[in-house]
Amino acid sequence: MVQPTSPDRICAESGRQIMSVSVASVEGVNFKYVWRKNGIELLNSQIVQGQGTSTLTLINTTVADAGNYDVVISQGRKEVVSNSVVVSVRDNGVIPTVIGAAGKTWMAYNLGASKIATTANDKDAYGNNFQWGRSNDGHEEIRWMSNIDGSSKYIATNVLANNDIPSSPSFIITKDSNVSTDWRQPGNDNLWQSVNGINNPCPCGFRLPTEAEFDAEVKAAGITNAITAFNSPLKLVTAGMRDGRNGILDFEGRNGYYWTSSVDGSLAKMRYFLNTSTASNVSKRSFGYSIRCIKN
Repeated sequence: MVQPTSPDRICAESGRQIMSVSVASVEGVNFKYVWRKNGIELLNSQIVQGQGTSTLTLINTTVADAGNYDVVISQGRKEVVSNSVVVSVRDNGVIPTVIGAAGKTWMAYNLGASKIATTANDKDAYGNNFQWGRSNDGHEEIRWMSNIDGSSKYIATNVLANNDIPSSPSFIITKDSNVSTDWRQPGNDNLWQSVNGINNPCPCGFRLPTEAEFDAEVKAAGITNAITAFNSPLKLVTAGMRDGRNGILDFEGRNGYYWTSSVDGSLAKMRYFLNTSTASNVSKRSFGYSIRCIKN
């Protein structure tokens, strides 16, 4: 297997950096190289250079360049796909942050949101719904028409993935909980672990909080329900969730559901905020919840 010689994760700043990903080439061997982003073949342009060679280069990266990059290498009828390199792009190096009640630095809004929330049901602060352990490959994207109405960018599929980077950005559902609780089979507990962890969807220098970190923030801020969650320094919102059994959006404008990086057997740990309560709980990894990134 030919693999990228670059790190598993690359962080760049919007408009400020030339980024390159390379695979080891063999002198005198005529390989064909097809570079892809999120499974889609790239085309050479003013930004993308090196398609068809062993080194892909992005000139003046933008936020839109973030994603999973791999290369299909072939010689005659033989073909192999490299491991993916996760590319994160920081928007001009400026990310709004807030100091939580427990003293940690957090992003000031949900991952995928466009602003800091002004109300608990501020649709522009909802952000996206991620399945546990997946990168920002598109499966998470939601178009919010109102605070109780959104549509998923990609349809749901019941075809489970067998690796860390699914072949399509579809939302992978698990209809039968007796068969699977995870979009990936077999599951991988190493996803989302640490700032350089596999598939970490957070911006450069950020990661998902652990269950202990989220619990500490809730306790320090005196959060007891969805109302006090919004009134806390983090201004957590009631974005609802995407059901991992059918792919349907639910509880928008009523409840908040947030992932942590912690696992519990075949399940993962999350934190919910309802009208009357909040608690840490376990969930099937196929469910789509909000993410609030914490600074490493």
